[in-house]
Amino acid sequence: MEFLSLAEGPPGILPDDHEIPDAIAGDLRRECAAESMLVQWHEVGADPVLLGCDHPGSGAALARSRSHAVTGLAQLTARPFQHKRLRIWWSNRTFTAAMPLRNGILTLTGTLSRMNDCTVQLCTKTLETLRPFVLAYFSQWLADRQFLSLARSLNLAIERSGIATVLLDRSADIIYANSQAEAVFSQRSGLRRCGERMVCASMADTLRLQTAIDHVCDSAGRRSEGNPMLALPRPHRRALTIVLSALPPSNCAKSGEPAVIAWIFDPEQDLSAIMEAVCDLYGLSHRETQLACALVAGDCIKMAAKRLGVQDQTARSYLKQIFAKTETNRQTDLLQLLLKSAIGVGANSRIRAYS
Repeated sequence: MEFLSLAEGPPGILPDDHEIPDAIAGDLRRECAAESMLVQWHEVGADPVLLGCDHPGSGAALARSRSHAVTGLAQLTARPFQHKRLRIWWSNRTFTAAMPLRNGILTLTGTLSRMNDCTVQLCTKTLETLRPFVLAYFSQWLADRQFLSLARSLNLAIERSGIATVLLDRSADIIYANSQAEAVFSQRSGLRRCGERMVCASMADTLRLQTAIDHVCDSAGRRSEGNPMLALPRPHRRALTIVLSALPPSNCAKSGEPAVIAWIFDPEQDLSAIMEAVCDLYGLSHRETQLACALVAGDCIKMAAKRLGVQDQTARSYLKQIFAKTETNRQTDLLQLLLKSAIGVGANSRIRAYS
């Protein structure tokens, strides 16, 4: 049997914020007059997870206590549980109490300094008294951890989308910005941070952005209203494009609460990394991939040929081969196909074609 700790963690159990369950384990140890106390979670089909620990003994003693819980649980689950009854298995001075929860069983494993009828009865009575409070606490704690796990997974999905994404309140204060958005802010061209607020390069554009935010919040929930899109000029560069979308109206009531999602698009973004994977998917050669990336970047065929250091006719020959491999006939159709096939999964990830 393999054991997991919160530091290793299965999906749904997060490695952080386990100090409170450790403190609860200490409280349970003192209430039961035990020398040690372990709180473990046993989900069906998964390895035991240590939720809380107050165990002053050695690592070997801790391992024995964890094994005791597994053995004790096997003994206690040999017959069906009555969910409102507490089951305790004793072995020498160590006990394991099993408490069913919705998706598994919570166990408390403790060791008494001495074992006799009096200490056993007192410990059993204490555990029965504490059972509803323990179940209520750890039910909520596990639910919170699973919710945070979902939130972190969603955050990772936004990070790996490759799209600069920002959550704003009604005043354009930044509630959340992924790394791609922070990269845009760091350039201080078109958009930037001013404290915790997202502002534009000019006051006029900032007012225009705020007006669009007010409009999208006030019209939230109306299907006839589209998502506003703004072009934000940048000196000597193509303008940034920003698209706004309102969150549910109930979230727009107060300052400091997320009200708007803003997606930021940079027309000068280097797409070569993700385009190379798309070209590989269609079986393009190295030279054909270079030409396709140059065309996606906005080069005409003559400029692309110059970039590749080949004659125009050679570049056109490459283009015909690309048309054949991608089953397209026109350059516009080719670019549309490549751009629709492009997938970004974060700055530190690499995409490769798999077949």
